[in-house]
Amino acid sequence: MKAIYLLLTAALLTIHSAGYTQGITFSGKNVPLKTIFSAIQKQTGYGFFYDPTLLTKAKPVTLNVVNAPLSDVLAVVFKNQPSAYSIENKTILASKKNVPIQTTAKQNGAGEKVIQAESAATTTTLIK
Repeated sequence: MKAIYLLLTAALLTIHSAGYTQGITFSGKNVPLKTIFSAIQKQTGYGFFYDPTLLTKAKPVTLNVVNAPLSDVLAVVFKNQPSAYSIENKTILASKKNVPIQTTAKQNGAGEKVIQAESAATTTTLIK
């Protein structure tokens, strides 16, 4: 009997929360991120927090969505950008994208250990 109450409560909470998810409708070609952020904020009530210098490096986005979930829209908007996003409560945080670093270690002819770190932007070599 308790299991039935638990399942019914979970189902009702899921239905209740689905009622509050609002789809985003937006259409534009080569639109700056700031314009898209403003449209998302008006339609969802989510605010944006970001360093303005991120927007100077951002590429314009072509977007055509009708009643799309926020997570899908953000995934498309940030797909080829130098920034990433995370959602905290009703705030979308845009930040610089972390660049993965690949390291390799080997010994050179002099017996020294050489560590080389490479990312998309830089290559660093350390000799120990």
